[in-house]
Amino acid sequence: MFLTGNQGIDMVTFGRRKKLKSADLIGGNEDLINQILLCLPARSLVRFKSVSKQWNSLISDPGFCLNHTLKNPSSLIPSGLFFYYKEFDNKKHVTVHSVSLSKSGGKIPDFSHPFDGSMSGIVQSCNGLTLFRIQRSYCVRNLATNQLEFVPLPKLYPHTLGSAWFLAFDPSVSSHYKILCIQEVKYRTHQFLIFSSETGQWKDTNVTTSEYHFPHASDKRVYFQGAIHCLVHRYHRRKACYRFDVEAEKLTIISLPYYGSSSVIRYFGEFSGHLHLVYVRDQSAKRFRVLELDHVRKEWVPKYHVQINRLISQFPEVVEKVTDNKCEYQFSILSVVRGEKEENSALVMAIPGKVVSYNFKSKKFEVLSELPLQIIELDFVYQEDLVYVRDQYAKSFNVLELDHVSQKWFVKCRVQINSLISKFPEVVEKVTTEKSKYAFSILSVARREKEENSAVVMAIPGKVVSYNLKSKKFEVLSELPLQEIELDFLHHTFVFPFFPTLYPLQG
Repeated sequence: MFLTGNQGIDMVTFGRRKKLKSADLIGGNEDLINQILLCLPARSLVRFKSVSKQWNSLISDPGFCLNHTLKNPSSLIPSGLFFYYKEFDNKKHVTVHSVSLSKSGGKIPDFSHPFDGSMSGIVQSCNGLTLFRIQRSYCVRNLATNQLEFVPLPKLYPHTLGSAWFLAFDPSVSSHYKILCIQEVKYRTHQFLIFSSETGQWKDTNVTTSEYHFPHASDKRVYFQGAIHCLVHRYHRRKACYRFDVEAEKLTIISLPYYGSSSVIRYFGEFSGHLHLVYVRDQSAKRFRVLELDHVRKEWVPKYHVQINRLISQFPEVVEKVTDNKCEYQFSILSVVRGEKEENSALVMAIPGKVVSYNFKSKKFEVLSELPLQIIELDFVYQEDLVYVRDQYAKSFNVLELDHVSQKWFVKCRVQINSLISKFPEVVEKVTTEKSKYAFSILSVARREKEENSAVVMAIPGKVVSYNLKSKKFEVLSELPLQEIELDFLHHTFVFPFFPTLYPLQG
């Protein structure tokens, strides 16, 4: 059959009209659009808000945001790390650096202060939301959507000496967040108050204690298994980990392992549902262990062992010779990253000039980012009280995990610092001709669904690296753009993970 010219034009027009009608039909079907958008990652949805008013309204709906989180549990796995530090001679100036943990190489959003020149500090990050302290006020911010809302200040008890703030948020359980404020109402007496974003109100709890010293500004705080965990000092006793159940409003204590007066905690953090603790016997230790909390027995069990020699062999710049017979190692643990498969778990560390990751199973390092560091303080990546170290010359450290049932810490794994030194010798700082110490800071213990993907993330001079707890390999995650810096990086550094989430903040 042959068509005339007009008939051919009519058929083409009919086909175009049919396609337009199909597009209009899909565009007008909000339920269908909803189902399609629920399958997309959060960062894509943030961009798609600009497509139309309809899409912006749909994606911004709190019900949609909650459904998206429930249907995408992987969104609660960090896709990157932010870490910041204050310069030694300018405590008001804050520098923020980011490292992507995505294997696809996707970038995380650039960090910008909510108020130029007014940010006092980042208090805590929790599952996509970040608690900021701005002068004497506090606000909660979603870094993916750049929304923020201020938190009303609680009432002050008479003679209040200070307060510590903590954020609790799990979008898979509730679409609302809570904030815990611990006020030191008088010497050695603390009162607990809770704010709920659902009610917008503060309420007193029946919890008071005079046994523990709560730091007013500490980065050693984690929301895990429905409770806020924080390392605290018990008056006239050794350090412990307190656990405050947010719903039950109950305070309990989880003991920490003790490895002598010279040991130092180098890392305390959570990744993908795993709570990790890392310690070293001293800064010259050649190995360390990553411990994981058995939340049933409340004990810490060894999870990974790290040999520093592997780090030294690949990055000799981590080695700092202290004496003719002793060296210290300059590296900082940023995170223990747990992969979906155990073989993908790794330790992320910062070493002089680089951020690297160390795969626990393959024992291989990978440079994640370059850090243009020229002049740094020798203890650039040593973050005291984040990992247990017997002294600054320890050759290993342990990562402990909290068993939330028995409220005890178990050694999860041991990390040898020699492997770090061999890969990143710049972590070694020579103190005398016979003694060296190691400059590194543990940023995070990252747990993955598969054990072989878990890792410790560390900061070392010039780098952020990961150390895979199973493969014993390092990987550079990011370079630190620092030049001629005179700062005590490890004592003025804070690390928090980035979670892309659609949780709406009203402002």
